[in-house]
Amino acid sequence: MKAEAIRFEDFLVEKNARFMIPVYQRNYDWKEAHCLKLFNDIESIHKEKRINHFIGSIVDISNSDFVSLKEFVIIDGQQRITTAMLFLKALQNSTNSEDLKDEIQEDFLTNKRQNDENKLKLKPIKKDDLTFEKLIKNNLENINEESKIFKNYTYFLKRIDSSDFDAKDLFQAFKRLWVVLVRLTRGEDDPQLIFESINSTGLGLSEADLIRNFILMDKEAKEQEYLFDNYWSVIEENLKNNNDYISSFFYHYLIMKRSKAVKQRDVYVEFKEYINEKNASTEEILQDILDFSKIYKKFLSEGNEENKGIEQHLKNIRELKITVSYPYLMDIFALHENDKILSEVIVDVLKIVESYIIRRLIVGQPTNVLYEVFMTLARDIKKLKNYSDEKYFEYFSYVLCTKQGRAEFPNDEEFKAQFISKNIYQNKSCKYILKEIENYQNKEKVDVNEDVTIEHFMPQTLTKEWEKTLGDNWQNIYIKYLHTLGNISLTGYNSELSNKPFEVKIKELSSSKLELNKYFMKYDTWNEENIIDRATKIFEDIAIKMWKFPIISDEIQNSCETTYSIYDNVDLSGTIPIKFSFYEEHNIDAWIIFLIEFLLELKVRDFEKFKLLVEDDADKRIKKIIGKNKDFFIRGIELDKNIYIESNASANKILSNIKFIYDFLEIKEPHLSYTKRISLRKKRLFIAREKN
Repeated sequence: MKAEAIRFEDFLVEKNARFMIPVYQRNYDWKEAHCLKLFNDIESIHKEKRINHFIGSIVDISNSDFVSLKEFVIIDGQQRITTAMLFLKALQNSTNSEDLKDEIQEDFLTNKRQNDENKLKLKPIKKDDLTFEKLIKNNLENINEESKIFKNYTYFLKRIDSSDFDAKDLFQAFKRLWVVLVRLTRGEDDPQLIFESINSTGLGLSEADLIRNFILMDKEAKEQEYLFDNYWSVIEENLKNNNDYISSFFYHYLIMKRSKAVKQRDVYVEFKEYINEKNASTEEILQDILDFSKIYKKFLSEGNEENKGIEQHLKNIRELKITVSYPYLMDIFALHENDKILSEVIVDVLKIVESYIIRRLIVGQPTNVLYEVFMTLARDIKKLKNYSDEKYFEYFSYVLCTKQGRAEFPNDEEFKAQFISKNIYQNKSCKYILKEIENYQNKEKVDVNEDVTIEHFMPQTLTKEWEKTLGDNWQNIYIKYLHTLGNISLTGYNSELSNKPFEVKIKELSSSKLELNKYFMKYDTWNEENIIDRATKIFEDIAIKMWKFPIISDEIQNSCETTYSIYDNVDLSGTIPIKFSFYEEHNIDAWIIFLIEFLLELKVRDFEKFKLLVEDDADKRIKKIIGKNKDFFIRGIELDKNIYIESNASANKILSNIKFIYDFLEIKEPHLSYTKRISLRKKRLFIAREKN
């Protein structure tokens, strides 16, 4: 590697040199603001009579050893090189000096004695190449006027025309621009490491740019072109050539592949780690990415899925903005693509995912936990002891329905209670929920994007007449039920209804075609009882049928056992252990038995390590788990003669204590694992429900 400060002019005028922008580079995308800065710099150099002005760095690597043509691959600096060429071309077309025109043409823009293929000194990527070639050759017919190449060229024309300085002055000032040129040697220097180092200073490359460069940079030009044309360009097309979509895709792709948390800012680092672990060829990796980009395309917009049921539920998930589900959805769509599960299974899974989301929204459970749920859901399903693709939906339902704590799937009773009493109006998904209720089995669908608004039947501003309608308890009714589902609906003439009296609203809504408004027609007044009654009827007629809790058979419940390492992050609330493996298998039926059997097995197998736990100077936390003084514990039970353990602990705490002992004693072998299943105490979640 050789680095030196040189005049930008000296870099550009090198004879028989061609500057190649490799296929993995992003498009030329300097904006007008960047061009303005360069032009202002050039004017100020002339005005202030400065000898030099530094504008950044260029990194290149030789692509050939031919004497007749020296090709340099531009690893960093394509934006300023291309912009410089556009400025010079604008300068050439703005001057009347033939000498200046010839100098720019023959020294800066072209290789005078090369054939047509190698004539132009700069070879941009394919998307910019044709526009740039037409511009340099003054062939403006049918040129792409929307490209940044053409727009920035015309911008320079205007600036030169309005400048206080003539073309020769600006050209001489341009010659005083300097760059740091870093020239790499193929086979000796690692261009990727240098590229990363340069771009770690915040030059604006996205995670997608970095990944593309990482995959393609170290390949020869022909292989780069082959991989780009057959894989990467198709991947970008599937993802709408949108950098945000591409970055999001890789974020979700890595979560799916690794079943672990990934920070969006660390996608590139995580991707490199994943590739190093995978030990596959570049083409195999790109094929896998391509396959999943085709799946991800379905998530981004409508019209990509032949199955209307799948398309409709994907649309619903887009409207709910539950993108955290994408890693899981990518996995099940891949199973479908490989003919392991049917389209009908995908539809059923999407229905339950939507039901899970809606029930949690209405019950008011936190949304941040969904990231963790969908991150590991595919892995958790396939880890079940008796998992099979043929019964995918049943196993999926089991795993999702046995989520604990903040990740719990609300049952029918919880769902109904909150559906009736919850302030739904101030939920960001309120309009979506009302729209879905309205459209349930309705041939004339309502579009929430149309001019439809949310109507409060009991108005937000009460009149004296409304206070009289509501009765003596009007204040409590207003506070408790104003924003609940029993009191709100959809309408196309919200401003007309406003806070009109009950009788007037009923009359005007009688002509409404919306099913939600027909529920008002049976009431001759509006009070607490009728608000609850309307919400209850909507729940029973529609909500409970549309957003179902899945039926889990006894067979599936009893067959689902999952084995974990003690290092897996698992919530044990509401579960019972079946067995654990440590030297040999031990059958157990309670978490405290897990601790007892583990310690007794340790005592038999490695008494010296066991003694460390009960010594007088043992670790403070160890003393809270096991020791010789029973009075030290809240609820001590005898493990062995004059040795006691604390039994007053939850399942999660007991497992944490076992893990602490395992690590404290630095036990490497044998590995400690356990098998659990859902507790029968959770059976309330699995009450059989007839299909509607």
